[in-house]
Amino acid sequence: MIKFVLILHLCTFINLPPTCFEQQVVGVEYNDNFSCMLDGYKRSGRTMENIGREDVNTKQLAIKFQCKEIIIEQT
Repeated sequence: MIKFVLILHLCTFINLPPTCFEQQVVGVEYNDNFSCMLDGYKRSGRTMENIGREDVNTKQLAIKFQCKEIIIEQT
C-alpha cells in the first residue's frame, strides 16, 4: 500500500543559495499526493503565521515542503 508523508523545511533567503535549517515530518499518513500537497500549503501558511510577520520579513523565511511516497507493508 502506498501512502504519503509531509515534510516541512524552514528556509532563509538572506543569502543565496537559500539555506534550509529546520525540518519537520508531519505525523500524518496521506492516502494520495493531492491530500498531502493540499495540507502542505495549509500547514505552511499556519507556520508562517505562527512565526510572525517580523521574523519572516527580517530573516526572509519561507517554508518549502515535500510529499514523500512511502510503502506500507500490510500484514
